[in-house]
Amino acid sequence: MTETIRAGDLTFALDGPDLVDVRWGPLDIASRIQVTVRDPSWGTMPSTLRSARAAPLDDGVGVAIEAEHASGAFAWRATVEAHARGELSFILDGGAQRSLEYRRIGVCVLHPWRSYVGAAYEAATPHGSRRGVFPARIAPQARIDGALQPIIEAFSGLAVRFPGGQVLDLALHGELFELEDQRNWTDASFKTYPTPLSRSQPRRMSAGERVRQRVVLRITGAAPPAPAQHDASVRVGARTGATIPPIGMSATSEPIEDARHVRVPLVAANPNLEALSRPHLPVELALAVDPDVTGVDAIAERVRDTELARVLVTRTDEETVSPELLGEVRARLGVGDVPFVGGTSTSFSELNRNPPERDAFDGVAFSISPEMHAVDERSVRETLEIQPQVIAQVRELVGDVPIHVSPVVLSAAHPEPFAAAWTIGSLAALITAGAASITIDASSHAAAMIARLHGSPVLATDVSDARSIAALGYEDGAPRAIVANLVGRSTPCALNGEEQEPLDAYEVRSCDVSTASS
Repeated sequence: MTETIRAGDLTFALDGPDLVDVRWGPLDIASRIQVTVRDPSWGTMPSTLRSARAAPLDDGVGVAIEAEHASGAFAWRATVEAHARGELSFILDGGAQRSLEYRRIGVCVLHPWRSYVGAAYEAATPHGSRRGVFPARIAPQARIDGALQPIIEAFSGLAVRFPGGQVLDLALHGELFELEDQRNWTDASFKTYPTPLSRSQPRRMSAGERVRQRVVLRITGAAPPAPAQHDASVRVGARTGATIPPIGMSATSEPIEDARHVRVPLVAANPNLEALSRPHLPVELALAVDPDVTGVDAIAERVRDTELARVLVTRTDEETVSPELLGEVRARLGVGDVPFVGGTSTSFSELNRNPPERDAFDGVAFSISPEMHAVDERSVRETLEIQPQVIAQVRELVGDVPIHVSPVVLSAAHPEPFAAAWTIGSLAALITAGAASITIDASSHAAAMIARLHGSPVLATDVSDARSIAALGYEDGAPRAIVANLVGRSTPCALNGEEQEPLDAYEVRSCDVSTASS
């Protein structure tokens, strides 16, 4: 990432071809402005930066960016101008170099949740003005007659009034845009994206076709004063009443020492029963069934011979399972007092869109992938802020039943130091929020550090800067904490008011809280 580029109080940086940390003084107005290409399966085609050149303007700075996607299938240029008066423009001119299958191409603006929650908006749509407030609750992505719906219908302009009185006007040209709440997938943002969902069917772009869009941000009102800067701090207090829950692993992941269960996925209609023979631990059976429960009778005897931790019943179409369907599976398997857990095999977005009946199951399950929309370390790290919000909203939706997060998956593409720090951060976030069990497929070494603590009392833990530090307080004969540096640089840190040796990049450290020393 580049050093900060400044035009008066308006600042940003470059991360590859993307603009990041767009701020008015300390006010975050856009966490990222990027060109996105989505494939027919909604996968994101990674971008490759060709060049980026900055040059001064009379009252600001300009940047010329060139980049490509899909090994050059789509290439583009962007002209960026930032002016001290509080205006930033991003002009995209791109085209297909060869035939390309896609769903969506264009400029996306990510709105950081911390700045936008509680801010009022007014959107200019073809059908008139639409007003509202960015919600504190994670807004579900509704589905009507099979079609997904945005939070705000297609618009060409969006005015946002922040709680501090500043007003951001977002002018959008070349396409209509919509807005969604990406916290449904644990991203730390709302997203303004081009091409309405109603027109985002898979399609082909022929060689030579072009995409031209212009996005202009104008902010008015004095930039707020910069807050005082302090080193990160961790405070560990009294017992919360919770204990470290069972930590499990996936059957296909690296073994986790002291794991309490193994997640084994089966599709009832086409089962691989051999998978039930391999685990040496109790099995968390993730059983996907169709509405006719095809194949359940055929696997019942084999399942009854398996030591089960629980049965997660999901639908093969990934929609939320109904109490009736779960009850039918329970009756046909006949495995006694084993907990039967409903929910979805996919993300919280499905539970939020179609929540199950309250208190209808022995528990509710969903999965987490921090790389649903982006794979860079910064975006993945920021998902840790949202995981506790997701647990809290699931609790609100389903009532006082155990919440099982299965699985949490981080790709092996990340270097082990970052993966270990992120794993500690995810487990700390989910345990503190009250998850009843967690199946994790990430850093097995880091997961084992917490898995061995099963049953230990959890201590109240407060972290001053959750974007750089994660921590879990617990009692193991004496008060202790596992602290992880989430960033790739040395980070000063205090524990219960006592300065510690700075944490190295991505360091995971076990600390004795009783003496505040490591």
